[in-house]
This record gives sequence, C-alpha cells and structure tokens, in this order.
Amino acid sequence: MPDLQDVRELIADNSPGRVSAYLPTHEVGSGTRQDQIRLANLLDDAERSLTDGLGRKAARRIVAPGRRLVRNHNFWLHQSRGLAVLLSPDIEMRSYRLPINVRERVVVSDRFHVKPLLALLSGDGRFYILAVSQARVRLFVATRDTIRQLDLHDIPDSLRKAVGYDWEQKTLQFHTAGTHGGGAGGGLVFHGQGAGADDSKKEIQRYFRAVDAGVRDLIGNRRGPVVLATVDYLRPIYRLVSKLPQLLPHGVGGNPDHRPAEQLHEQAWTLVAPLFEAGRREAERTYEELHSGRSDKASDDLEHILPAVFGGRVETLFVSRDAEAWGRFDAHTSVLLRHDHQEPGDCDLLDLAAAEALNRNGNIYALHADEMPGGGQIAAIYRY
Repeated sequence: MPDLQDVRELIADNSPGRVSAYLPTHEVGSGTRQDQIRLANLLDDAERSLTDGLGRKAARRIVAPGRRLVRNHNFWLHQSRGLAVLLSPDIEMRSYRLPINVRERVVVSDRFHVKPLLALLSGDGRFYILAVSQARVRLFVATRDTIRQLDLHDIPDSLRKAVGYDWEQKTLQFHTAGTHGGGAGGGLVFHGQGAGADDSKKEIQRYFRAVDAGVRDLIGNRRGPVVLATVDYLRPIYRLVSKLPQLLPHGVGGNPDHRPAEQLHEQAWTLVAPLFEAGRREAERTYEELHSGRSDKASDDLEHILPAVFGGRVETLFVSRDAEAWGRFDAHTSVLLRHDHQEPGDCDLLDLAAAEALNRNGNIYALHADEMPGGGQIAAIYRY
C-alpha cells in the first residue's frame, strides 16, 4: 500500500505523460482474469491519449510496463479490493494493491492523479496488529475493511528462537498456562519470587526487544497505530521494552495464537476507529460552525479555495473522491478555467487542490460524496 512518502513523491513528479489507472479488483477466483482485461482496456485508452500528445512510439514506451503487468500471471494471484497503476516516461511503474474500493478510471495528464490514494491517509487509513505470545508472533496491516498478514523477515517468531536454548526447562518456578490467558499456547506464568522467575522475565524482555526492533524496521516511518494483542500479564512487559511510538496504550487481551485474523481485526478496529474518526469529526464541526456563520475562514468555492491552497492558507481540506472537476489553474495569476469534460492539458482540479494542500502540510480528508460537509465537491478551513 502507498504511504505518505509515496504520495508526496508522486505529487512532486510533474511533466507530460503521466498515466494514473485505477480499477476495483477481485481478491481471488476467476474474476482476476476480468481484472486483467479491464486494466488492458484502460491502458488502451491511455495509449490513445498519449499518442495524441507525444506520438505513438513514446506512448507505447510509457504503457509497456503496464502491458507486462497485465501478462504477469503471478501478480494477479494476490489482489486486494483495488489496484493503482502509475506510469510515466521518467520513473519505473508503480503499482499498489489498495484495501479500499476505487472507481475504474484512467487519467492522462501532466501530473499523477492521487486523490483515490488519499483515503488511506485519513479515516480509512492503515493500522497494525502485533499478535505476540511466547510461542508465536504475527504482524498484520489492516484498514477499516481489510487485514493482511505480513512476512516477519528477520523478526523472531517465538521465545525459543529469540533466546536460543530450551527455555522451557530453565526454571521450575513457572509452568505452561492451560487456562490462564486463553488455552494452549498462552505462554508461561510466573509463580513466586526467586532467580528462576527473574531470569525468565529477563529472557522474555530480551525476546520482546528483538520483536519490537524488527517491527520498527519493518514498519519504518509509515504512519498508523499499532495494536498489541497478547495475554494480559505480558502486555506490561512488552510496553516496558517497546520503542514503538505508535503503540497504543490499550490492546486486545487473551491468547492470540489461535484467533483468526478476522477476529483480531474486529477487536482492534474498536480501539483505532475513534482515533481515525475523532480528528475528522472535529474538523467537520469546525467547518460547519465557520461556514454557517459566514466566516471568511471557511469556503466551499473551488475558485476561492485553489488560490488559498497555493498561498498556504488551507489548514484542512475535504474533497470528494467520487467526483472530478476538469480544467486548468494558473497559480501565478490565479486564473481558473473549468470544463465539463477533460480537454487536452486539463487536470482534475479537486485532485490538484488536495495534492497542493498535502504538499503544504494541510489536513486532507478524501471522502465519499455523501460524507462531504455541506454536500459539495470540496470544502476548506483556512488558517487565516
């Protein structure tokens, strides 16, 4: 999935011949063959448009990586809800499996069309679930509607592998917990005091440090809260050693080892949903108050919003991800041209506003049409 840095890089790449293809996809089954055909059709449309501006040879060269992707059988075996394929003369093709529904479209312009990706940076954004016991580690990336298990790479997937010897026999002061923590695989329970219990706790801390370091390396600088799923007595030990800044204070309790991903997802979403929704709800209330009071710090007029965006005045922008507004905008003169349909040289002005607001550290909410405050295609709160 794309992250904020990916989107920023796409926004910065502006020159003729940018192709942005989006389509809903089938995760498995015979529908994936239809997905291949539909992407091929979108690339046909893109090639025709590119030929008009750049010539046939250049057009074929730009879409060639996309053609190869269509024929890559292995690629289509593992899909999500949507697919983005981004092509240009200057950069390698980028393709993203999207865990959200997108509308089928292809946009050929001087800039990439990024609005469908922006939902992943707000209320439908990603979060992580770290399911850990002394016997098993799983890491998932999820959104509101999807969950996918990640390859652990070098992360130790059990205490045995992290410590490197038969830890079950090291001390007699703990035993396997058959009932405490949710059944088999729940881990080891400490009893009493003494060197055995202290040594065992240190081993678990060493194990958790290794897991935590591996998760930090795997996630990198990608934003998104991390929900810890583990038995209650292990949670404070993990939190003590963790350096994950996005680790939530509350987690999913009980033994996670034999819980299906869907159950972990449902429980974790109850913890992260308020985080994703709180900022948006507060921004919506602020906009409604300002707009209903006819304040000059709120607007739903694209002609006013675009100059404000390029002037760095937009603090929060709501934009419909179901609509396009075709035209051109000159940031130097603030001259705006609107067209009913895309004409040569046009871009989606809603996409342009969102991309520029993101460039200037604005808060972006790409929403469905029925979620838009005020019911329009765009709405903004100004910094001043």
